[in-house]
Amino acid sequence: SPEVAAQFASTPLSAAVTKDRGIVPIPPNFAVPEWTHETPLSRSLAADREKNKLILAQFGSIYPKKDPLVLLDVADELVRRGEDTRAVFIGSFIGEGIEQEFWQRVDALGLRNRVEVTGYVATAEELYGLFAEVDVFLYPLSEGLTSRRASVLAAALSGRPVVVSAPERAEIGRAHV
Repeated sequence: SPEVAAQFASTPLSAAVTKDRGIVPIPPNFAVPEWTHETPLSRSLAADREKNKLILAQFGSIYPKKDPLVLLDVADELVRRGEDTRAVFIGSFIGEGIEQEFWQRVDALGLRNRVEVTGYVATAEELYGLFAEVDVFLYPLSEGLTSRRASVLAAALSGRPVVVSAPERAEIGRAHV
């Protein structure tokens, strides 16, 4: 992310660590497994996909800066337009009041039977079993792709499409590297 690169470049350590490069690539914190593990949820998602239901997802901790409520708004708009849609949040809530606000928004939009939150998923085999049943990952990040990059990278490693919005501030979107 250009914002992360700029933050890193502004540190005294960056010149010593990177030499001629502007950033240090950060590898994913786990590898894609050679096989996946089927779960009741992955079977349910597969069945919905067989019925042409669109599966939208986010992976990672659920908290305001990841803009999960925007994903709910997207799901609502798709349903309003006649698209049979299911939203799956593969992760857990972090922070005070986040879960309550999330479910209030789900109920306000009338999406209770279309939204699922997995909670913590223990293994990469289970994660990628779920990822295999997702049609598209959506990260409407108001800051652009910054500190939430690990979740996005893990989703991208699934081979499924990953949509990330542009940052609200134009200077974040410009390459500084």
